[in-house]
Parts: sequence; C-alpha cells; structure tokens
Amino acid sequence: MKNKIYFIKILVLILLLIAIIGLFRVVTYKEEIKYSGDNLYEWFENKFINKEKLIVNKIGEKEDILYLSESQGLYLLYLLEKDDKDEFYDVYKNTKKYFYSEGLFKWEIKATSNALLDDLRIIKALIYANKKWKFEYDKEINDLMYGLEIKNSVLDKVVSFADIQNNERPNYIDLSFLDLEAIDEISKINPKWNKMKIESQELLESNISQPFFIKYDYLEGFVRTEEFHMAEYLYLLINQNYFINNQEAIKWIISSYNSDGFLSGSYSYKGESLGNVESAAVYALAARYMYINNEFDWAYIFLDKSKALLDDSIYKYDSGYKKEVYAFDILEFLLALEEVN
Repeated sequence: MKNKIYFIKILVLILLLIAIIGLFRVVTYKEEIKYSGDNLYEWFENKFINKEKLIVNKIGEKEDILYLSESQGLYLLYLLEKDDKDEFYDVYKNTKKYFYSEGLFKWEIKATSNALLDDLRIIKALIYANKKWKFEYDKEINDLMYGLEIKNSVLDKVVSFADIQNNERPNYIDLSFLDLEAIDEISKINPKWNKMKIESQELLESNISQPFFIKYDYLEGFVRTEEFHMAEYLYLLINQNYFINNQEAIKWIISSYNSDGFLSGSYSYKGESLGNVESAAVYALAARYMYINNEFDWAYIFLDKSKALLDDSIYKYDSGYKKEVYAFDILEFLLALEEVN
C-alpha cells in the first residue's frame, strides 16, 4: 500500500514537472518571437512602405512590382493590433486615394477590377477601427458596403470580383473570398446583408463534404480545379471556422505535414502535394487555424516554420543575394504572431 502511494506521488510530480516545462516553453517562445516580430515590423516598414503609405508586393527583383489592395488591407488589420491610430488613418487615406474607384477598391493600383476579399478586409478593418477609436469611419463604411452590395453581387449573391470599367461580374465565388467575419459585421450594420451571410454560411458548410472544391458557380455548383493554392484553402477554412468546426480538415493538414515533412504551396484536387515549395504565409495561416481550434502545439510548430522561412529569406536579401521577400508572407506572419500570442 505504501509503495502504491509512493508511486502515485512520484507520478503526480512527473506530470507537474511536464506541465511546468510546457508552460515555460510557451512563455519563452512567446517572448522570443514577440521580440523578433517587433524587429521584423521595423524592417518591413523600411523596405516595403513608400512615403505615400503604399506597400510594394515584393523586394529583391525589379520586375513585376505591384501595389495590391490585399497588402493595404492586411496592414490595416495589423495596425489595429498595434493600436496605431495615426498610421492607420494615413494608410487608409492613401489606400482610398490610389485604389478606390466607383465604390470598390481595385485589386492592384493599375487594375480595372476589384477582389471581394480585399474589399471585405478593408471594410472589416474600418468597422473594428470604429469600435476601437469611436466612430471615425461611419460614412466610409456605409459607402463601401453600398458599393459592394450594388456592384459586387448578382441577385443578392456575392461574387468574386467586379469589372469596374465595364460593369461586368462573374457567376461564381471563390470560397476563400467569403470572409464570414467581415460579412457578419456588415450584416449587423446593414440587415440587407443577412441573406448574403446565410448563403455564404451554407456554401462554406457544404464544402465540408467536398473539401478541395474551392470555387462555386451559382449556375453549375461546385467547380473542380486541377490544383488549389494552400493559402486560399486555409482562408476558406478560417472563414468556415467562424461558425463551424471542421475536424477532417485539421486531420488532413496534420497528416499531410507528417507524411510529406512540409506543407506545400499547392495541392491537387485529391489533396496531394504538388512539389515541395513552402511559403511563410501558408505556415502563418496554418498556425492561426490550428490556434483557433485549440491545437496549440501545432500552432507553434507552424509559426516556427513560418519564422524560419522568413529569417532565411531576409538573411539572404540583407546579404546581397537576389532573394525575393514578399509582403504577403511578412504581413500574414505578423498577424499570426499577434493572434497566436
């Protein structure tokens, strides 16, 4: 009997020690990456943002330089996390100045069409800025909601984009564009969006039974593409997770990583990796997805991978190599860092 009690005490002590070590690992990890995140933010500001508060899509090569509303929106969300009201104001002011056209934000500064996801992201940033800093952007939000409602929908169904110049729209939606958090916030202000919110939820829920079909045609149903980008699929899953938990997707991500040793940038419609090209943004999005599903160990594993890829790219760039570094990778990492921390 004494031996049994002694054994139980030893077991309890071992479990307690494991818990303490685990907590220490989380705390020290957070402190370490938080510090590197602050340094990265300063580096990003110096390298990517010009005096007009416009963000270049990449550095390292002079060809194919773009200015994207995607980057502007992601940066606005990050400035919210940083509680930087003045910078947020300046960035939004110039985003509207250079990207806004007839109620929508052009996906690229010289483009003639928008991308629904980018507009929703910017509106979401403004709604949260209103809540944080008390009614700074009421008129902006109402104007942007109206623009999307009129120009980026077909029969009360949101579509992927609108050709601003020719006033044309497709009949399909990329499910990764259905930022349900943004749509929900909009519906709280404008009840007309309730129908679009419900239909968006139904589409995302239906996708669970057809997991790698990431586009929906309103006339033909789910569209199969030969391959899909992992970042887009993770956006879809994060959108889905706003109202429903997809355990099968979590299992698939973990299984893919364990079997391949990495998360690929693209997969076939069967869920098979296509090459071994990795992306810091993919790992950052995977970290966020795991974190909101309480898979904390995997969240930190993927955040580690994202940080390692960025560190390697930045080191090579700073060392004089023609190594491209992408704003999308950095912004998604910084946002993941805020959420996971």
